Amino acid sequence: MRFHDLRHSSLTYLSYKGLRAKAVQERAGHARFSTTHDLYGHFLEDEDNEAVSYLDELFNKPAN
Repeated sequence: MRFHDLRHSSLTYLSYKGLRAKAVQERAGHARFSTTHDLYGHFLEDEDNEAVSYLDELFNKPAN
């Protein structure tokens, strides 16, 4: 295992645990958010699926 692997694993874990993307970007030292998103954005897909389920609940509420 290389040091860079440990760095990547720790930043991925922070992203997975819900740390704001901007905070992960700053911790990584990336000047651009797009760099952080390209490397760790796969966890944002889970959040997107969660958002879809929330909207599904909102629009599919049974009428009273």
